[in-house]
Amino acid sequence: MPSLTSIAEGILARAKKLDAYLVTHNIAYPSFDDDTLDQLPDELQDERWALTNDVNELKQLSRGAEQTTLDCALSWTDAIGLRAVYRYKLANAVPLDGTASYAEIAAVSGLHEDLCRRFIRLAIGSRVFAEDSETQRSALK
Repeated sequence: MPSLTSIAEGILARAKKLDAYLVTHNIAYPSFDDDTLDQLPDELQDERWALTNDVNELKQLSRGAEQTTLDCALSWTDAIGLRAVYRYKLANAVPLDGTASYAEIAAVSGLHEDLCRRFIRLAIGSRVFAEDSETQRSALK
Protein backbone atom coordinates (compact mmCIF):
# COMPACT_ATOMS: atom_id res chain seq x y z
CA MET A 1 0.00 0.00 0.00
CA PRO A 2 1.44 3.40 -0.93
CA SER A 3 2.01 5.99 1.78
CA LEU A 4 -0.44 8.84 2.34
CA THR A 5 2.31 11.24 1.26
CA SER A 6 2.92 9.44 -2.03
CA ILE A 7 -0.80 9.43 -2.82
CA ALA A 8 -1.00 13.15 -1.96
CA GLU A 9 2.01 13.87 -4.18
CA GLY A 10 0.32 12.01 -7.04
CA ILE A 11 -2.82 14.09 -6.49
CA LEU A 12 -0.76 17.27 -6.60
CA ALA A 13 1.00 16.20 -9.82
CA ARG A 14 -2.31 15.42 -11.55
CA ALA A 15 -3.87 18.68 -10.33
CA LYS A 16 -0.88 20.64 -11.65
CA LYS A 17 -1.34 19.04 -15.11
CA LEU A 18 -4.99 20.05 -15.18
CA ASP A 19 -4.27 23.55 -13.88
CA ALA A 20 -1.52 24.03 -16.48
CA TYR A 21 -3.94 23.17 -19.28
CA LEU A 22 -6.58 25.52 -17.91
CA VAL A 23 -4.11 28.40 -17.64
CA THR A 24 -2.57 27.75 -21.09
CA HIS A 25 -6.01 27.67 -22.73
CA ASN A 26 -7.42 30.56 -20.71
CA ILE A 27 -10.13 28.41 -19.12
CA ALA A 28 -11.44 29.38 -15.70
CA TYR A 29 -10.76 27.12 -12.75
CA PRO A 30 -13.69 24.82 -12.00
CA SER A 31 -16.29 25.77 -9.46
CA PHE A 32 -19.60 24.37 -8.31
CA ASP A 33 -21.25 26.95 -10.55
CA ASP A 34 -19.24 26.18 -13.71
CA ASP A 35 -17.75 22.76 -14.48
CA THR A 36 -14.98 23.94 -16.79
CA LEU A 37 -13.20 20.57 -16.59
CA ASP A 38 -15.70 19.28 -19.15
CA GLN A 39 -13.67 21.30 -21.67
CA LEU A 40 -10.55 19.18 -21.18
CA PRO A 41 -9.41 16.98 -24.08
CA ASP A 42 -9.88 13.20 -23.77
CA GLU A 43 -6.35 12.46 -22.53
CA LEU A 44 -6.78 14.98 -19.72
CA GLN A 45 -10.24 13.62 -18.91
CA ASP A 46 -8.39 10.41 -18.05
CA GLU A 47 -6.13 12.45 -15.72
CA ARG A 48 -9.21 14.08 -14.21
CA TRP A 49 -10.80 10.73 -13.35
CA ALA A 50 -7.50 9.34 -12.09
CA LEU A 51 -7.25 12.42 -9.84
CA THR A 52 -10.75 11.69 -8.54
CA ASN A 53 -9.86 8.06 -7.82
CA ASP A 54 -6.66 9.09 -6.02
CA VAL A 55 -8.56 11.64 -3.91
CA ASN A 56 -11.13 8.98 -2.95
CA GLU A 57 -8.38 6.53 -2.04
CA LEU A 58 -6.66 9.12 0.16
CA LYS A 59 -9.95 10.04 1.82
CA GLN A 60 -10.82 6.41 2.52
CA LEU A 61 -7.37 5.54 3.86
CA SER A 62 -7.27 8.63 6.07
CA ARG A 63 -10.77 7.98 7.45
CA GLY A 64 -10.07 4.28 8.06
CA ALA A 65 -12.10 1.15 7.43
CA GLU A 66 -14.76 1.77 10.07
CA GLN A 67 -15.54 5.36 9.07
CA THR A 68 -15.44 4.52 5.35
CA THR A 69 -17.99 1.75 5.94
CA LEU A 70 -20.19 4.17 7.86
CA ASP A 71 -19.89 6.69 5.02
CA CYS A 72 -21.22 4.09 2.59
CA ALA A 73 -24.01 3.03 4.92
CA LEU A 74 -25.15 6.58 5.55
CA SER A 75 -24.88 7.97 2.01
CA TRP A 76 -28.51 7.00 1.34
CA THR A 77 -29.54 10.39 2.71
CA ASP A 78 -27.90 12.09 -0.30
CA ALA A 79 -29.96 9.93 -2.63
CA ILE A 80 -33.21 10.74 -0.84
CA GLY A 81 -32.66 14.46 -1.27
CA LEU A 82 -31.89 14.08 -4.97
CA ARG A 83 -34.88 11.80 -5.52
CA ALA A 84 -37.16 14.37 -3.88
CA VAL A 85 -35.73 17.16 -6.06
CA TYR A 86 -36.51 15.03 -9.12
CA ARG A 87 -39.86 13.62 -7.97
CA TYR A 88 -41.34 16.96 -6.90
CA LYS A 89 -39.55 18.97 -9.61
CA LEU A 90 -38.11 21.32 -7.00
CA ALA A 91 -35.44 22.63 -9.37
CA ASN A 92 -38.16 23.79 -11.78
CA ALA A 93 -39.39 26.20 -9.09
CA VAL A 94 -36.04 28.03 -8.84
CA PRO A 95 -34.94 30.37 -11.66
CA LEU A 96 -31.49 29.48 -13.04
CA ASP A 97 -30.20 32.99 -12.40
CA GLY A 98 -32.32 33.83 -9.40
CA THR A 99 -33.71 32.64 -6.12
CA ALA A 100 -36.98 31.42 -4.70
CA SER A 101 -38.30 31.24 -1.16
CA TYR A 102 -39.18 27.93 0.42
CA ALA A 103 -42.83 28.99 0.32
CA GLU A 104 -42.59 29.69 -3.43
CA ILE A 105 -40.90 26.35 -4.11
CA ALA A 106 -43.47 24.53 -1.97
CA ALA A 107 -46.36 26.19 -3.82
CA VAL A 108 -45.00 25.10 -7.22
CA SER A 109 -44.13 21.57 -6.08
CA GLY A 110 -47.25 20.88 -4.04
CA LEU A 111 -45.15 19.85 -1.03
CA HIS A 112 -45.76 21.19 2.45
CA GLU A 113 -43.23 23.98 3.08
CA ASP A 114 -41.55 22.13 5.96
CA LEU A 115 -40.89 19.06 3.78
CA CYS A 116 -39.78 21.27 0.93
CA ARG A 117 -37.26 22.99 3.22
CA ARG A 118 -35.91 19.61 4.42
CA PHE A 119 -35.47 18.22 0.92
CA ILE A 120 -33.85 21.42 -0.34
CA ARG A 121 -31.43 21.38 2.59
CA LEU A 122 -30.48 17.78 1.80
CA ALA A 123 -29.82 18.85 -1.78
CA ILE A 124 -27.76 21.82 -0.54
CA GLY A 125 -25.47 19.25 1.07
CA SER A 126 -24.94 17.76 -2.40
CA ARG A 127 -24.40 21.27 -3.86
CA VAL A 128 -27.50 21.10 -6.04
CA PHE A 129 -28.87 24.24 -4.37
CA ALA A 130 -27.33 27.06 -2.36
CA GLU A 131 -29.05 29.02 0.36
CA ASP A 132 -28.78 32.76 0.83
CA SER A 133 -28.48 32.91 4.59
CA GLU A 134 -29.78 36.46 4.82
CA THR A 135 -32.97 35.98 2.82
CA GLN A 136 -33.45 32.22 3.35
CA ARG A 137 -33.94 31.87 -0.40
CA SER A 138 -32.64 28.94 -2.41
CA ALA A 139 -30.74 29.14 -5.66
CA LEU A 140 -30.04 26.35 -8.11
CA LYS A 141 -26.29 25.64 -8.42
